[in-house]
Amino acid sequence: MAPAASRLLGTGVALGLATTFVAPGHPNAQSATLRGSKVDTAATQSNSINSHLATLAAAGVSLAAIGTATSRNRVQLKSASQVAETATPPPFQPSEQFGATEPLGFFDPLGFTAVGDEKGFRKLRVSEIKHGRVAMMASVGLVGQHFLKFPGFENSPAGFSIMGRGEGVLGFFAIFLLSGVLELAWREDPSGEKEPGNYGDPFGVQMYNDEMRMKELNNGRMAMISVLGIFAAECATGKDAIQQFGLPALGAGRFVSASSRTSFTGKTSLRGNAQQSVMRRAEAVVEDVPPPPFQPSEQFGATEPLGFFDPLGFTAVGDEKGFRKLRVSEIKHGRVAMMASVGLVGQHFLKFPGFENSPAGFSIMGRGEGVLGFFAIFLLSGVLELAWREDPSGEKEPGNYGDPFGVQMYNDEMRMKELNNGRMAMISVLGIFAAECATGKDAIQQFGLPALGAGRFVSASSRTTSFTGKTSLRGNAQQSVMRRAEAVVEDVPPPPFQPSEQFGATEPLGFFDPLGFTAVGDEKGFRKLRVSEIKHGRVAMMASVGLVGQHFLKFPGFENSPAGFSIMGRGEGVLGFFIFLLSGVLELAWREDPSGEKEPGNYGDPFGVQMYNDEMRMKELNNGRMAMISVLGIFAAMISVLGIFAAECATGKDAIQQFGLPALGAGRFVSASSRTTSFTGKTSLRGNAQQSVMRRAEAVVEDVPPPPFQPSEQFGATEPLGFFDPLGFTAVGDEKGFRKLRVSEIKHGRVAMMASVGLVGQHFLKFPGFENSPAGFSIMGRGEGVLGFFTIFLLSGVLELAWREDPSGEKEPGNYGDPFGVQMYNDEMRMKELNNGRMAMISVLGIFAAECATGKDAIQQFGF
Repeated sequence: MAPAASRLLGTGVALGLATTFVAPGHPNAQSATLRGSKVDTAATQSNSINSHLATLAAAGVSLAAIGTATSRNRVQLKSASQVAETATPPPFQPSEQFGATEPLGFFDPLGFTAVGDEKGFRKLRVSEIKHGRVAMMASVGLVGQHFLKFPGFENSPAGFSIMGRGEGVLGFFAIFLLSGVLELAWREDPSGEKEPGNYGDPFGVQMYNDEMRMKELNNGRMAMISVLGIFAAECATGKDAIQQFGLPALGAGRFVSASSRTSFTGKTSLRGNAQQSVMRRAEAVVEDVPPPPFQPSEQFGATEPLGFFDPLGFTAVGDEKGFRKLRVSEIKHGRVAMMASVGLVGQHFLKFPGFENSPAGFSIMGRGEGVLGFFAIFLLSGVLELAWREDPSGEKEPGNYGDPFGVQMYNDEMRMKELNNGRMAMISVLGIFAAECATGKDAIQQFGLPALGAGRFVSASSRTTSFTGKTSLRGNAQQSVMRRAEAVVEDVPPPPFQPSEQFGATEPLGFFDPLGFTAVGDEKGFRKLRVSEIKHGRVAMMASVGLVGQHFLKFPGFENSPAGFSIMGRGEGVLGFFIFLLSGVLELAWREDPSGEKEPGNYGDPFGVQMYNDEMRMKELNNGRMAMISVLGIFAAMISVLGIFAAECATGKDAIQQFGLPALGAGRFVSASSRTTSFTGKTSLRGNAQQSVMRRAEAVVEDVPPPPFQPSEQFGATEPLGFFDPLGFTAVGDEKGFRKLRVSEIKHGRVAMMASVGLVGQHFLKFPGFENSPAGFSIMGRGEGVLGFFTIFLLSGVLELAWREDPSGEKEPGNYGDPFGVQMYNDEMRMKELNNGRMAMISVLGIFAAECATGKDAIQQFGF
């Protein structure tokens, strides 16, 4: 404080105090007045002095006030600046936030919130509001479903028990999916400006104020407790939310309006209930002894040493319906657990194609394939729940859904085994789950078997486990020691792999590899070629048998289909080629042993014949070589299959007709004894003779025969080659054969044009999901290539059925109309199509041959 201000303040205070002590109302002044008139004059003077002193006191107080105010302002400015420099905002206090309600106030007994953790508090508050909203809807629904049912669900039980049936599972999934959509649509404000749980005003009610928020919080809390209570009561009693109050006793399972005398569902009246009650009492009077109540402890399924086991008292004497419900649940859970326990053990050794790298055990549920797989099983379970239902009449034992698989084995012995095995499986699955949670190991690894080998091939160097194999660490160690010992004993390294010394060389050719596809030391390449040889041989053996047999035997519905390769030009042949799909499935199921321990082509013994020895292998190789011939000359000639194909192309006759047998029966083998019917029962020798006589008669009637059909004069001959048919597939006068070959040429050319573009384009462009797939023909050795080719093949079959050749012969060959409306199929376009197609066929064959020789795709072959 300034000295002047201090002096003013001191003077003012002194004057003020003096005036106070000698004010007129002071007791001393009164006593002086009461002493007598002697002091009147003094009193008058004193009053005058006091008035002057009062004036001075007021001035002093004013000065003091001014000085004090000045000093106070300076102090306040100084202290404010200090506070601004040193004070920090108070930390976030969860106990002071909105939502605390008497009598509990702020309720967090487990300490989930922390001082200063605003983000954590907001997260918990959002969860509280969400759960409260769901619980409010759930509590209303649990009460309302007792009275109101959706159409088609009239017979569905109320309460949580519906979750044990298909409609409950599907309905739950529908709600779950809708909730997920809403979660994506309505999100929490990330900026924190809005209060927790405020997702805007989607319904435009404009009521989300503090009062409404407090009601929502408290009602949600009450609803959460209510839903838990309803759930616990239903688990204990088996009754839904309304039945727990005893109301159904007034209305035979439905609440009854006393005024209308009708139940809510319009089925049962009070009068009807009363009549039923009277009848029951009358029957009870007539009977001398009432029937004994239902005894759960005497029912089927009690097994020593425990006997009837119900320690928590879920069943009650007389409650047959409740017992049946629990028994059905026990059987269902047991069946699921038996399948699950087998699956948990089996998945350690066996994986579905495409899931080789997926983890075994429950840990897969944390990955996408586990979630999708679980949903597929869940959906299938819902479908089965709708298809196989419990008998509502109670005549069948619980869990008996008929005999869907026709095994006729559901007797008492089988039921007892099912119950006990199911109980053991439930305990087993729980144990596997608990052990996996504690150790992170699957069902087999929990026994310590992987450490010993146990169905895993173990690398002695890394001590890690791979997926397949049967060798233990001890066996690997022994093998490693043996190999090292052999390496020490041998001064010279082991000789390189010799393809010419491998199994399969047969006289008189011996080891046959004129183009040098195999190389010394390339064991992997030799195995790959040998596997291809065996596969092609197996296919060719089946094909050669089929090409002969189809002349005599036709599948129902294919009686009029041509035999031989010619059927591939028709829709039924394309669709019948679904064998390719089966081959793709077998390729995924039966795979080559990657370890190289088994001989090439050995996929185990899927049919259990136990005959795959050296003798059988040699027979298979030689028979396969005899059945096939490769265009590139990789293996021995495919005499039977390619010979049949070449002969059919040259003559148009199938495998049997090529031997001249049709000359005896006009396209069908004819029994010489009967001479009346063909093998298929349609054409006789007499009918053929009659047709021949008719044709000769028509030829005599005509004066001048028309000139024969000349293939060399037909459209499509192009310089410098002109008409090109060095093998003589066409014949003068055979217009039908020429049209057939021209149609095939155009079709193959169209496919080759698309293929040549695709073989080049796939080097640069890949479909989504196929980024890692190899380009070129090599993809046909993988599952995606097989399935993709089958898709294209199936589409081609559909187009073959939709776009057909004109049987009348009026349109030129290959003209299927104008499906795309381009109106460009004139002679010029036809000639371009023919020539481009021919070039494309040569191009595709060249790309294929180059890829077989080099392993490079169409673009890599140019060095790019």
